Order: sequence, then C-alpha cells, then structure tokens
Amino acid sequence: MSEDLNLIEEQILKIFKAQKKKANEPLSNSKVLEEAQKGLATILQNILKDLKEKGMIVEKENSLVLTAKGDDYLYKYNFYADY
Repeated sequence: MSEDLNLIEEQILKIFKAQKKKANEPLSNSKVLEEAQKGLATILQNILKDLKEKGMIVEKENSLVLTAKGDDYLYKYNFYADY
C-alpha cells in the first residue's frame, strides 16, 4: 500500500511515537495541538531566517514585511487569486 503524507501529516503522526503511543492508544486533541505548536515554533525561526536571507521578507520592529522580491515570487507562481 502506497500512502503519501505531507510533511505536516507526518509530524502529527510522529507526535504519537514521541508520546510512546501504539495503535488504538488515545492521545488528547489538546496534547497533539500543544506538541504540534512546539514543533512549529522550533522550525519557524529557521524558515523566517531563510526567507530573510533570500530577501523575501524583512523584519521591522515586531512585524514581518513582504518585500517586492517576495511579492514577485507570489505573483510568478500564481499565489494571488486577483492577478
């Protein structure tokens, strides 16, 4: 059986392993959400750093700002519905 999961789906399944859960052993929704948020917080700083280094965003005070380069990327790959 071939089942393709995206990265986020895989990470959620890995939470069960990290909590030492086996098949048919429950894990509360709130615990899964809490652990997923921890994992996201860990990688988010690296993602933001990469986007800043690529010139896609800049950080100003406590905000992130999309640059013209980032906007061009979104336009090029049709991420805007209004173009």
